[in-house]
Parts: sequence; structure tokens; C-alpha cells
Amino acid sequence: MLHLFTATIFLNALLLFWVQPLFVRMVLPMLGGAPAVWNTAIVFFQTGLLAGYAYAHFINARLPARAQWPVHMLVMLLPLAVLPVAVVGAGTPPVDANPIGWMIVLMTVSVGLPFFAVATNGALLQRWFACSGHAEAKNPYFLYSASNLGSMIALIGYPFAFEPLMGLTRQSTLWAGVYVGLVVLIGVCGWRVRGGLVPVAVAAPAETAALTSRKTKAQWVLLAFVPSSLLLGVTTHISTEVAVAPLLWVVPLALYLLTFVTVFARRPWISQPRAVGVQAVLAILLALTFNLRIGSIGLVFALHLAAFFFTALVCHFELVKRKPPVRDLTSFYLWLAVGGALGGVFNALAAPLLFDSVAEYPIAIILACALRPILSESGRLAAVKDVAFPAVLAAMLLAPFIFSDFRITEVAGWVLVLVMTYAAAAVFAMRARPVRFALAIAALLTVGGVASGGGTDTREIHRTFFGIHKVVRDSANDMFQLYNGMTLHGTQFLDPARRREPTDYYYPGGPLGQFFDGLRRGAGKKRVAVIGLGAGATACYRRPGEDWVFFEIDGQVEALARDTRFFHFMDLCAGKTPVVLGDGRLRMGEAGVGPFDVIILDAFGSDAVPAHLLTTEAMALYRTRLAPGGHILFHLSNRHMRLEPVAAGMLQSVGMTGLAQTHIPAPPRPGTRASLWVVGAENATGLAPFTADNRWRQLTAAGSRPWSDDYWNFLEAIKWK
Repeated sequence: MLHLFTATIFLNALLLFWVQPLFVRMVLPMLGGAPAVWNTAIVFFQTGLLAGYAYAHFINARLPARAQWPVHMLVMLLPLAVLPVAVVGAGTPPVDANPIGWMIVLMTVSVGLPFFAVATNGALLQRWFACSGHAEAKNPYFLYSASNLGSMIALIGYPFAFEPLMGLTRQSTLWAGVYVGLVVLIGVCGWRVRGGLVPVAVAAPAETAALTSRKTKAQWVLLAFVPSSLLLGVTTHISTEVAVAPLLWVVPLALYLLTFVTVFARRPWISQPRAVGVQAVLAILLALTFNLRIGSIGLVFALHLAAFFFTALVCHFELVKRKPPVRDLTSFYLWLAVGGALGGVFNALAAPLLFDSVAEYPIAIILACALRPILSESGRLAAVKDVAFPAVLAAMLLAPFIFSDFRITEVAGWVLVLVMTYAAAAVFAMRARPVRFALAIAALLTVGGVASGGGTDTREIHRTFFGIHKVVRDSANDMFQLYNGMTLHGTQFLDPARRREPTDYYYPGGPLGQFFDGLRRGAGKKRVAVIGLGAGATACYRRPGEDWVFFEIDGQVEALARDTRFFHFMDLCAGKTPVVLGDGRLRMGEAGVGPFDVIILDAFGSDAVPAHLLTTEAMALYRTRLAPGGHILFHLSNRHMRLEPVAAGMLQSVGMTGLAQTHIPAPPRPGTRASLWVVGAENATGLAPFTADNRWRQLTAAGSRPWSDDYWNFLEAIKWK
């Protein structure tokens, strides 16, 4: 019986975490691949999990014992009417409003019922096992480890196995088949214990009060809320402030699940006291370096992820210490789900409205430190710490002045090391007192922010569903820069005489300038469509009499590109060129759009690649929007992805041919940047203006399988070295 329940709970969790990336993958093409899509999806799935736990608690507490199994089997059979999973009644997301509400409604209609059904099983199966009379039934919480292990395997297996090997349609069909198997297993579990299911035992009044008090429930919620918020916070932070890499979201979530596997195991691989000690060291190191620019991205990732793991682990150890007897098992999981859902809501919905930066992440770090257990300490040691606390605060207040006066000198490095060493030692001495330790961590984070603020002259910052946009003044090169997270999206010289000069990837000596020089040797007016606006530098290739149109998914990007305090490309070069808001592929597919002589795809510089613009279906659409003899350009500069073979497969899928250029400015100078471009045409004749130029070369061979709306393979495209 134990093996039956373990296997069923494991399979249930695997389905639960398989359907999440599967359905998000279906939705991504409608929302431009924005990183916030994943955070919004997590909120939906956490809420669905909450609904599942609420159902499990209700059926356990309210229904007669023998009625639970048949009622639950009916609930499990209902999703069979809507499987396999697919996007239902999608329409198009709003272009003039935040799409979060639209996305949640879409997910509710499309995947809500199957997800709810699977979400009900974790807690309910544990409760059934507790009533089975098995020797291990008195403590069924260890089954939660099997559940989270199944979740981890699904999560890690999706990008490395499911997605590369199967298209969406096949995955959805297979998921439905495995779901049928799960229904059978649950039926067997219910049948095996049907005679052993007994009504909930009535506890003594004192025990009931202790277990169901508001304080106890609040502790459960808080200890679940903070790690949930921390999960989304660390994911957003390393994606926007450090660097974005494909599949990066998998790692924090896998570590989050591993903390549950650890704390609910019958024999955890690490003890709570040791985890608490490691967490203190990592929290201090993280706070000291949080605002520093460290050369090694790998080291930064490792520090953030290690600190996240041990911080969440400490919170979950505290949660497990407060777990109730089996009688209140479903209530415990219900309030745990409430905390997790609130963490998701805070980060995905509230934080973007409250903060311009990813402030929710350091807030969660501070809260987690305050939730550490109180450790025993001697009176003398406590007195020393009472003196050290105001001393370290004084050091924190003085630190910005030290940094400001000496940071650029060689001596400043030693001063900084001494200050940081003293601060770290002082804060570490406070680790036994959680609130004091948390306040000290807050001081380190605050002072670090003040001390590093002089390094970047940020003039404007906005946070939207599609990312954090910053305008930075680069005084050394006398220009303004537009960033989305850590990705540069455009620059412009401050010199009025150079305001019409395209810069960076678009500078006149680069591939884009060469393309327009070759194109304009012919005659005739040109209609040009550009997907991706950035700062608007491309607009300065427009000539009088030409009809241009930009497609931009984020209205805030257009607002910044038109803000003449910073950028003048649109003001001086674009004329009456319209900017059509919304996903470029969806808007280009609308009736009455085109034909165009030139289509420029410039949406792949961001590290969150909108892969739906690189599929064979997308290419078929672009082909219908090209005028006879037209050209299509792909700007494929990307730090983490090799996209040239993907573009080659797209062109081949519609019978077009192309050339590529990997351009490195020589010599490099301000306003120039290395870039990769591909130009496509109907035939070799269309490429004649560029064939004789040895800077252009034949395309790299297409990938093993062209990307489509049903299938793409990020693993094949990643730059692993």
C-alpha cells in the first residue's frame, strides 16, 4: 500500500508541474515572450493549488468518510471532457492595458479544470493514507517529499526532455493519457482504503485551540509567503539586474521544491541548526555584494541561488516544526497554499505597481531573516551584541561617505574591505536574535544601495509587464542609453549635431547601413515595417516619400523613444510614421497590413527571446506581407542564443534564400557595436546588391528541425560556451 500511494502522489505531482510549463508555452506567442508571463502563470497555478487544497480540506472535514471516495472520483473524471489541454477562446490580449487579467481568465477557461483536479490530490491522498491503518500512517508527511520530487523531475525534465523531443500537440495528448492512468491509480487507492476511512477524530479542547488558533495559522501563512515571494524575487532579480539566460527560471523553482523534499523527508540530508548557520553567512555575503558589480556572472548566480536555497530551507524547517497532527493535515496544507498564493500575488501583481525596481526581493530577504529561529546564547554574549548593534549601524551610516571620498583610489579598496569585514563580523554576531539580524541585513542592503548609486546616472526608470526600462546617461561617451533590464536597446549622442546619427547595432557602417545603401541603388518608393522600436534609431534610415511603420509590444518603450529629453530619433527622423502597439506578429497578421518592400525583425536582442517570431508559421505570414522582390532582415545579436540557424530554417521553409554578416566595428568607438544580421530575399537576384560584398557570407546551415508554433528547441540554440 505504501508503494501504491507513493507512486500515485509522485505521478500526480509530475502531472501538476508538467502542465504548468506546457500551457505557458502555449500562451507565450500571444504575449511576446515577456518574462512576466511566467510570474503571472505562477500566481494562477498557486491560486489553483489553493483551490485544490481548499477542496481537500472541505471534503475531509464535511463529507462522511465513505462518501469521499466516490465524490472525488467524480471530480477526477470531469476533466476528461476537456482534455487534451489546449488554448480555448483566446482572442488577442489588450494592447492598451496590462494583460495580466486577460491571461488569468484565459488560463482559467483553458486549463483551470484539469489543473484543479490534479491539485486536489496531494493533501487528500496523504489524509487517506493516514486513515489506512498502515504502520507509517501516523506520520504521512513524508509523502510530501515524494510529491515534490515528482514536481522537480517534471520541472527539470520539461526543457531537457519534453520540449526538445515533442511538440505541444503530442505533449498535450501524452499528458491526457497519463492523467487517465492517474485517475485509475487514485481509484485503486480509494478502493484499498475505503473500509478504513474514518470520520475526523475530535481532539481535546486544549489541543484544538493550540492547533487552530489564529496565531498558528498566521505563522503557517507567513512561513509559506516569504519563500514564495523570495522565489519570484530572485528569479526576477537575476533576470533583470544580472543577466537573462534561457531556462533560468527552472533553477530557482527546482531549488524551492528541493527545500520541501528536504524538510519533509524522514531523515533530512542537513540538520536545521547547520542550515541556519549556513544561511546566516550567505545572507551577509549577499547583502554586502547585492549592489556591487562583480565580474563573474557565474559567481553572482551561485551566491544568489545558494542564499535563496538556504533561506527558503530555514523558513520551511520552521514551517515543519509547526506542522499539526494528522487530524489537521488538510488544514495545514490549505494555509500553506494561502501563503504561497499571497507571495505570488504580492510579487506578480502588487510589486510592479508599488516599485520601479525589483524591491520585493530584498524585502523578502529581510523578512526571511526575521523568521530565523531564536538561538540560545549566554548573557555576556548578548551584552556584547547589544553594544555591537549600534556600532554596526554607525558604521553603515558612515560607509557612504567613505565610499564617496575614496572609492576611486587604491586606498579606497582597502578601506572598503575593512568596512565590509567589520560590518560582516558585527552582523554575524547578531545571528542568534532574528529581528536584530534582519535589521542589520537591511542596513547592509540600504547602505550598499546608497554607496553604489553614484556609479550609474539613471535619469528615468519604469516598470511594466514587459520589463524594467531605464534611461541612463553615459557621461564618458556623452550619450543617453535605453536599457530593458541589463539589455541595451539603444543609445543617442547628446551632441545636437549627431542626433540624426543611428548608433550601436544600427550605425551607418554596420550591416543595416550597408543594406539600405545597396537597396537604394534601385528606384521606387519603399514601404518598410519594423518589429521592435527600441530608442528609434532605425527610423533615421527613412527617406522622404517612404512609408514606414513600427510594431512595438510595450507602450512605455514608445513613450521613452518619443521623450525628447533623452532621444530624438523619432522626433527628427520618423515624421508621421505610426507606431502600432501590440505583438508584432499578431498585429502584422491583421487585415489590411502590407505589403512591404522591407520587413525588419529587431526583437531578438533581449535575452528573453520571443520565439514565436521565429517559427515557420510566422515566416509564412511575413512572406505574405512582402511585396514582390521584397527583403526581410533579422537582427540576431544575442548573448546567449545562436539564432542564425533558426533564421536559415525559416527562410528555407518558404523557399527564400539569405546571407548573413557578423559585424565587428574596426576600430571600435563610441556609438558602434558588434552585431549579427541576416538578409533574406526571394532568390539570388534579390541578394545581388550584397553578394559581391565579402562582408556578407552564406547562411549557417539550418538547425536539425525548423521551429514551429508547435515545436521549438532552445537547448539546440543555446551558446553553451
